[in-house]
Amino acid sequence: MKTKNIIIITIIIIVLMTFNYIMLNIYFDSWELRGQVGDSFGAISALFGGLAFAGLIYTIYLQRNELQLQREELKLQREEMAKSREQLSKQVTFLKAQYLADIAKIKVSALEAEIEAIKMESLSVTPGYRKEFSNRIREIKSELLKLADELKNIKNK
Repeated sequence: MKTKNIIIITIIIIVLMTFNYIMLNIYFDSWELRGQVGDSFGAISALFGGLAFAGLIYTIYLQRNELQLQREELKLQREEMAKSREQLSKQVTFLKAQYLADIAKIKVSALEAEIEAIKMESLSVTPGYRKEFSNRIREIKSELLKLADELKNIKNK
């Protein structure tokens, strides 16, 4: 819409200038008279020069406002990136804790399997050796408790 208006205004100005040139040649025979008429348009020329300068100033003003908006937008974008980094950091911490918990589950499963093996072996040996097996089960119990403490420390981080 704006470009259509600008094109129409430009065409009108060109038509008026052409009409002005033709009329000056028809009504004023001498160059001296034509020069005087041309000098009378000096004020209009100064007016258009001033309008062009005002347009330049207005363009600079619009550009300044646009740059300010871009700065604000970049500031908001930096803040969002910082929040995103913080969330990623929390996710990494959570994934590390989950990884360690999975390792702990595997260790617990292995120790439970060892306890079952010790129980089965203890049934096939004499009662004197059963005390060794019960001591080994207590050692495994203490290992499991240490593992649980490590997991609590990980959770608190």
